Amino acid sequence: MANETDGKVNERDETVNERDETVNERDETVNERDERVNERDERVNETDETVNETDERVNEMDERVNEMDGKVNERDKRVNQPDERVNQPDDMVNDQDQNQE
Repeated sequence: MANETDGKVNERDETVNERDETVNERDETVNERDERVNERDERVNETDETVNETDERVNEMDERVNEMDGKVNERDKRVNQPDERVNQPDDMVNDQDQNQE
């Protein structure tokens, strides 16, 4: 009977050892996956930083463009102001031109 019991214990020990090996292999697989996920996370974070920096530069450029648009609009207003001389008869304009010379 002792031999039968020893045989059953040995079989159970083998089964436990096989399960332990399987668990260890799965742990290794999980660790490898975790490493890959961490590497991807690092790349995503780097990309996010780059995007944020680019967004900041774009916002700065947008501000500059808006400032320039404002200046252009001011100049357009001045350029597009009606010339009082346009609505005067030609001889009055000529007189004014001669007076300026």
